Amino acid sequence: MQLIRPDTNFDFMGRRGLFCTASGIAVLASWVLLVYPGPKYGIDFTGGTQMHVPFGKGIDTGQVRAALAKSGYHNAEVVALGKRQGEFLITVQESSPVSEQEERQARARLVKEFADQGIVEDSFDLSESGDRLQVRFTEEVDVARLEKAIRDAGLLVREHTDDEVASSNEDGGQQEACTAPICRLLPLNEYKYEARLVGVGGQVLQGLRRELSEDRVGDPLRTIYVGPKVGEQLKWQAIKALLYAMGFIMLYIAVRFDLRFAPGAIIALFHDVSITLGIFVLTRNEVSLTVVAALLTIVGYSINDTVVIYDRIRENMQKLRERELPLVMNKAINETLSRTIFTSVATMLAIVAIFVFGGGQIRDFAFAMIIGIVVGTYSSIYIASPLTVVIDQLFSRRQVAG
Repeated sequence: MQLIRPDTNFDFMGRRGLFCTASGIAVLASWVLLVYPGPKYGIDFTGGTQMHVPFGKGIDTGQVRAALAKSGYHNAEVVALGKRQGEFLITVQESSPVSEQEERQARARLVKEFADQGIVEDSFDLSESGDRLQVRFTEEVDVARLEKAIRDAGLLVREHTDDEVASSNEDGGQQEACTAPICRLLPLNEYKYEARLVGVGGQVLQGLRRELSEDRVGDPLRTIYVGPKVGEQLKWQAIKALLYAMGFIMLYIAVRFDLRFAPGAIIALFHDVSITLGIFVLTRNEVSLTVVAALLTIVGYSINDTVVIYDRIRENMQKLRERELPLVMNKAINETLSRTIFTSVATMLAIVAIFVFGGGQIRDFAFAMIIGIVVGTYSSIYIASPLTVVIDQLFSRRQVAG
C-alpha cells in the first residue's frame, strides 16, 4: 500500500526560511508565556494535597467548591473525573495542617509541660505532611498525659487510626502492631513516642462532611501529599532530566553522524519542548511529573524521526556527491515521508484513544503527546534538516577561508 508515490518531490527545503521564521516566532512566544503568566504547576512541583473522593448522587462541582470555601480552602480546585458520577479530584495548596509558628508553639508547650522528663534536644520531629509527630524524652512518660498535652498545644490528634506502627507492648518487650493515636516506638531504651495527627486530607474530609452531610461524602479512594520542599526538588530534577536527555542525544548524533548534524537535532528538540509547554500554559493545563514524562517521551519520539531522515541523508550524500546538500536533504525527506506519516498516524490513533477515554493525569499525558507528535514530526523536516544545511554552509566557509 502506497499513499505517497516513490517519485514524489515536494520542495521542503525551498520554503525552509519561511517555516524556520514561523517556528522561531512560536518558540519566542512560548518562552514569553513561560515567564508570564507562567506554567500552572501541579502539586508535584508546588506541594499540596490531592484527594480522589466519591460523593453521593446529586453533588456537583459548585457544591463541593462552596463546601471547601466554607471550610477555609478558598483556592481549592475541584475536577469531575470524566464520566464517573459523583467522583471528584480535589486539590488544595496546603500539605501540612500545622504552620511553622504553630509547630514552635507546640514544642514550647511540650517542653514546659514535661520539664521534669525533658524532651531530648532536636527530637521534636513533625512530618512534612503534618500527620505524624515524634517526640523523644529522657525517660518514660504517661501516654495519656502526652496526648492531652499535644491536644492542649492545638494539634489535632486522630481519634482512630487504620495504619499500624511497630511498637512495644505494656509489658515492655515484644514488638506489636499499634493503631492507637499515640504509640511508644522501638527501641525501648530511647523513650520515643509517635502521635498520629489529623492531616490536611482529614481536615478537608471533615469540612466536606460537615457542610454536605456525613452520608454524602465517601472515604477517599486516594490521597497524595507533597511538601513544598520536595516539590521544589522535583521541579529542578525534572529540568535536569530534560537537559541530560538532550545532552546525551546531542552526543549520540555527533558520534553516529557528524558534528554538523547534532546542533540541528538539539535545537529541534528545544523547539518541540518549548512549544508543547507554551501550549500547556496557553490552555492552563497543569504541568506535573506526568507531563515531564510525556516531554521525555516526545524527545525520544522526535529524535527517532530525525535519525531516520538523517540516515537517509547520509546515504544520499554518498550516492549523490555532485548534488548540493539542500537537494540531497529534499530527496531524503521525500523518500522517508511515507514512513513518517504512517508512524505518526499510527501513534496518534493510540494517543487520541487515551486522550478521549482517559482521565486526570493520563489525559494530560495524552494531550502533551498529541502536541509532541505533531510538532516533533514537523521539526524533523523543517527545523533539524534546514539547520544542518546552515551549519554545513558555515563549516564550508571556514574551510575555504582557512
